[in-house]
Amino acid sequence: MKSAGRRLAEGIAPILLALDPAVVVLGTSQFAQPRLSPAAELLRDAAEERAAGLLVDTPEWRLSVLGDEAILNGAVRFALAAVDRILLTRPTTLFTA
Repeated sequence: MKSAGRRLAEGIAPILLALDPAVVVLGTSQFAQPRLSPAAELLRDAAEERAAGLLVDTPEWRLSVLGDEAILNGAVRFALAAVDRILLTRPTTLFTA
């Protein structure tokens, strides 16, 4: 698991250098069962440790608590934010043909 974490950090290091995020969230759907959470933590710790040697400003690494629902939740939130923007700026454009 440690080697997978190191490879993960090496693979996304160029993206992290370009985007400079404050937080990296790892999806945990592969570790959905509670008995596998130590494996997810080991992966995260290994990735965080390797990234510290590759990056200038190391982000915080967290494990997602959403599991397989992360994509759906993100899509719904994105859609709702778009509707909110429209309603705040051009409320009648939702109803024009």
